[in-house]
Amino acid sequence: MLALSALLALTLAANAAEVIKPQTNEPLRDVAVNRAPTEEGSWKEMLCADFLSNKIFKINRSGTISWEHFALHCTDVWYLPGNKIMFTNGKGVAMLDSERKQILDFNAQEETYACQPLPNGDFLAGICGAGKVLVLDSNAKQKLSVNIMPDSSQKPDHGTMRLARRLANGNFLCGLYGFDLVREYDPAGKVVWEYKTSGGAFGATRLPNGNTLIFVGDKKGSPGLIEVDPEGKTVWEFSNKDIPADFKYKQPLKFVTSCQRLPNGNTIVSNWLGHGQLGKGPHIMEITPDKKIVWIFDDHVNVKTVSAVNVIDDAKDPAKGEVFK
Repeated sequence: MLALSALLALTLAANAAEVIKPQTNEPLRDVAVNRAPTEEGSWKEMLCADFLSNKIFKINRSGTISWEHFALHCTDVWYLPGNKIMFTNGKGVAMLDSERKQILDFNAQEETYACQPLPNGDFLAGICGAGKVLVLDSNAKQKLSVNIMPDSSQKPDHGTMRLARRLANGNFLCGLYGFDLVREYDPAGKVVWEYKTSGGAFGATRLPNGNTLIFVGDKKGSPGLIEVDPEGKTVWEFSNKDIPADFKYKQPLKFVTSCQRLPNGNTIVSNWLGHGQLGKGPHIMEITPDKKIVWIFDDHVNVKTVSAVNVIDDAKDPAKGEVFK
């Protein structure tokens, strides 16, 4: 029997240049719903990951899927200038160039849920199975390792962490799902800030105003978004309590896995529909600061579980902190 790492390598190689075709045996239903006109200066195209369908894909505001590519159990994805794409693929991080050629293949040999492009070609990898955040150069050579285990006596497991981000100050912001914590670590691994969530903290984003936008999964039945100031005071939040009575789905938020704050103040949210929730909510929502839902994507024919979103802007470079997610 092939070892898991060998099987993964063969699977990736076989599918790297192959586009996954959408199902065509039945008509599309419950595809994207626009609840408001496209706003001036708002997004036009988005890059997404579908964890259970093992793919990354692009959609526009009409909900049309324009591009797909194999990506094993992807939970994090980034669009870079020049049509390059970085993404996690189960136990590592990969990158494609504009011709779909794989130009990075880092195998961590452990569950890997986070990646992030960094300046000078470096990249971050969040290794759940090792309880560490790594910084590596473009050749996947390790430059820094940060231990994120809250208790040094405990061993990391499947639930230890999900997303991780390196901040502009050089620190690391991590969602410790299994511990209901968001923590900021300095490069030496010292905790410099933390926030206790009411459920599994999938990840967080440090916003330009200094606040932290936290996204919560279904660990304690309280999925949603929480924005807190540096002192930990809640300044904005969104949960199923904010869903209007006439919305298409009842209790639509199931497991928030990523979000991106747009320049107009709206927030894009990916709503993961795993754990028995397939088809029971929208995959993606766009929410205004006053908590109005202005757009959803809910194609339950071609997509199963959206685990990450990244608005495409070829003029901005996420490695330089120009795109916040």
